[in-house]
Amino acid sequence: MRTILKKRNNAFILSIFTFLMIGIFTFSDKYMLLVEAHNTIPYSIDWTNTNLITTDNTWSVSSELGVRGYSGSDTPVAPGTDARTFLTQSLVVDVDANETNPDTLVEGGVAEFEIANPTIALKGSDTAHAPYINLLMDSRGLQNIRLRCNVRDIDSTANNAVQQVAVQFRTRDDETGPYTDVPSAYIADATQGGTATMVTPIDVILPPEAEGRIALEIRVVTVNAVGEDEWIGIDDIMVTAEGPTPVGTVSGRITYANALTTTSVPFTTLNATGSIPLSNLTDANGLYSITGFGAGAYTITPTKTNQVNGISNLDASRVAQHIVGLTVLNANQLIAADTSGNGTIGSLDAAYIAQFIASIANPGITGRWKFLPVSRSYPNVITNQTDQDFSAILVGDVTGNWNPAGPLRAELSVVESEQTTQIEKAAKEGVTVAAQRSQVAADKAGLTVDLTATETVGGEILSYQFDLLYDAAAIEPQAVGCDVAETISRGMTAICHASESGVLKVVVFGATPMSGTGTLLKLKFNVIGATGSTLPLTVKNFIFNEGLSSAVTIKGQS
Repeated sequence: MRTILKKRNNAFILSIFTFLMIGIFTFSDKYMLLVEAHNTIPYSIDWTNTNLITTDNTWSVSSELGVRGYSGSDTPVAPGTDARTFLTQSLVVDVDANETNPDTLVEGGVAEFEIANPTIALKGSDTAHAPYINLLMDSRGLQNIRLRCNVRDIDSTANNAVQQVAVQFRTRDDETGPYTDVPSAYIADATQGGTATMVTPIDVILPPEAEGRIALEIRVVTVNAVGEDEWIGIDDIMVTAEGPTPVGTVSGRITYANALTTTSVPFTTLNATGSIPLSNLTDANGLYSITGFGAGAYTITPTKTNQVNGISNLDASRVAQHIVGLTVLNANQLIAADTSGNGTIGSLDAAYIAQFIASIANPGITGRWKFLPVSRSYPNVITNQTDQDFSAILVGDVTGNWNPAGPLRAELSVVESEQTTQIEKAAKEGVTVAAQRSQVAADKAGLTVDLTATETVGGEILSYQFDLLYDAAAIEPQAVGCDVAETISRGMTAICHASESGVLKVVVFGATPMSGTGTLLKLKFNVIGATGSTLPLTVKNFIFNEGLSSAVTIKGQS
């Protein structure tokens, strides 16, 4: 549109943003330097104090308020441009102070009107292309930044332009760059011709990018309209926010599901996945506590790979007993027994346990930890969540004798031989196991080593296991190195595996207890060493069932 410009003594104020500070310089007979201040939130201003602005183009009195007006004369746009698309900053500070009649002030830009209800107002023109007021805020530690103001039609002339209003913001991260428009705050036309009564409220929450900023700029802007522009007041300004989102704590305990008494599970990692990933480790009492959550949903999942113990031949026996109906496993035991991971219990599960003990690789999951529930999910964590407990199950430990203190059994020398010297251990009540002296025959025939046992009746012995140390230069286990035929272990399953050179791991288990006295097991070797030599054999870690009975005493002989 065409307007008549009132001369301002050829003065204008150019805002120059430097690396260290922001200054406003006025080029005329004088210049002025103002340090821009940023308002704390909540903030409000309604312009009833007419002493805030007293001089044209000078915001010095209100500089500490952090409010500026800019004419947009250095940012040309075509009349009727969509205000939402005008994102450029202006460097020309502008205000007409102490004006009293919007109907007679034809020049566009920014003006202070000392009318019945004082206000700051905006009006576009061919030279004031996009006038706006700029609010400087400090939103650190705050969220949901909310701007409210009243856009007032204070021009009662017959002019009836389409006077747009937009709200935009930017942060210190891009303080010399473009603004970001807030579409929901847009007013397509804030005026009506011939009246000065229309009031259009703006009430908008800025996007999250405006939160937590040391320097947040919010502006209310109009653009040069097609036709004769009208003055619109920007009044009753309020900027509010919410404090930080309350952050809760999730806490609970992890206990061992299969234990007869409550047993804590320490050293378990709990991972919380969400906007800010978190993790925590259970303490010696199985307790955990996680805090520091970000916004939004979270899922907490326990994981554990350490403290794998308590898995023995008796667990394989319990699985076998369950299969033939001699015992019934409870729900937790069934989870521990499912070493194949296929959801059913069968002989393969018992075999995987025995192979695990014998260090034979298999596709089973013996030795893995499972948790009930698998995870816990929360739509948000803004309040404390207590008693968020988990139950832990070690797959393979069917009997539930896992020990948080560490390995189940100690290293026990059960049978020792030193060339031809016999070493007798102190006898105690219980079952006695012995091994005979072994000598390589001259013809290098196959070698069988018999383990014998005293009376086993009444002991409810379902399984046993041990490690046999032998001279790998003299003998080697046969392909089927364990034989239970014609022994008191007949009917049981025997697994032998040379886990490393010179070490034979032996696991024997069954569904029914063994009974009697005599040969416990036959171990079969091929002779590869010199003829006539004696063989040192050492049996270690021998245990019946799970080795919990102190009544088992071993005698050894070479």
